[in-house]
Amino acid sequence: MALRNVSALQITWLACLVGVFPTSIGFTTWAYALSRMTAGRAGAMTYLIPPTAIVISWLLLAEVPPAVAILGGLLCIAGVVVARSSGIRVPAALRRRDEPA
Repeated sequence: MALRNVSALQITWLACLVGVFPTSIGFTTWAYALSRMTAGRAGAMTYLIPPTAIVISWLLLAEVPPAVAILGGLLCIAGVVVARSSGIRVPAALRRRDEPA
């Protein structure tokens, strides 16, 4: 459908469909999650959105991600794990003088 054949009513309904409904669903589910867990934990759960979208598209649409994309995703997840791990210690030679041991 060409843009010149679109009526103002159709544009209005499209704006409602794209703007109002996904926004209200997103904010409602966010409020639901915040009522049941802390904001930090709920925020951390947003890291699960891209892998979930990949799995859903893989299962429902048969869209297989390229190997480089999977490798890049695993590298990003490994970086988050390393950054969030408390067991990793910085060697004394690399520590700043004002930093506690």
